[in-house]
Amino acid sequence: MRPPKGVKDPKDRGRLLRVLRSLYGLKISAKNWHRTFVQKIKAFAGTAVDIEFVIVTSDECMFRFTKGNSVLIILIVVDDVLSATNDNEFRRAFLDFLRTEFVVTDDKCFNFFLGVGWDKKPDGYIIATQTAYIDRVIERFNLKDHKPSCTLMESNFSVDKSDLDENCDPKQLAWYQAAVGCTMYGMIWTKPEIVYHVNVLARYMTKPGPKLLKAAKKLLLYLKYTRLLGIRFSRDDPKGHGINTLSCYVDSSDGDDRITRRSTGGYA
Repeated sequence: MRPPKGVKDPKDRGRLLRVLRSLYGLKISAKNWHRTFVQKIKAFAGTAVDIEFVIVTSDECMFRFTKGNSVLIILIVVDDVLSATNDNEFRRAFLDFLRTEFVVTDDKCFNFFLGVGWDKKPDGYIIATQTAYIDRVIERFNLKDHKPSCTLMESNFSVDKSDLDENCDPKQLAWYQAAVGCTMYGMIWTKPEIVYHVNVLARYMTKPGPKLLKAAKKLLLYLKYTRLLGIRFSRDDPKGHGINTLSCYVDSSDGDDRITRRSTGGYA
């Protein structure tokens, strides 16, 4: 940050400049924005006697308005907002109120959000994919003309001390770190099958050797191969586990890290 024009550098006088408003990127900005947004939408509940407003305790970025049998759920991610309702008139009234405080763009249908495409099928299924994001990643790393990989890693892939490069070329190091970082975003949203592989590659972010560089490239090419695949959400229970039932699977290795001899555990 630099002082505004006309203001001398405070370092010359041993003083500091106080920021009067939140700036994007500061630690306190997100908290200030959340507080401001909550104050504004709380006022919507005051526009009618029978509107109830609740902040969901498990996630303070989710809010619920109720008016009789009408329900409106709001979810915010920075300045992106998702809404779900059983009463479109109730939602429209909320948006009209919001426009009195902020500049609002209504995309109507929920098709794309935070780099994830959402496709609602006629049978009620919703498919979440990151095809557009993966295409950008593949283009960024100049892999458009490379053959996709149908496997995540070589079988029995392992890393020894000899596979690490203490004096890795800065350009290759930057490439490796960026590649692993890009796969993490896919892992978080729609590619849970790459969690272990990203975890392995992320252990060596400061000294990747040729073997690790090759593995990172292979993982990117796997994303290229599965660019159209994602997660399917269903309103019924095709597996017979029960609606809203959480099933958990756990497994672990025994000292699989050849360098540290540590074990790897995971759950799904």
